Amino acid sequence: MLVINLNYPKEWKELTKEVYVRLYNWMRMSVEERQDIMRFYWAEYVEEEESKDEVSKSLDNILKELRRQFSKCNKQ
Repeated sequence: MLVINLNYPKEWKELTKEVYVRLYNWMRMSVEERQDIMRFYWAEYVEEEESKDEVSKSLDNILKELRRQFSKCNKQ
């Protein structure tokens, strides 16, 4: 929720109490606590991106194989 509000900000008067409480709590945390949280979410993001990369690589390999077979057929 906080990320959404940061990426797509609303007018201050449109924000709910929950957003203010989250911002307040975030600012009260030590830098180390905030960094731990960011590392945790970054690790999830990296794992997600790595799995997307694996799918992308396998799709790239399929496309390469199809191109190879297609060019082989055209040569005949």
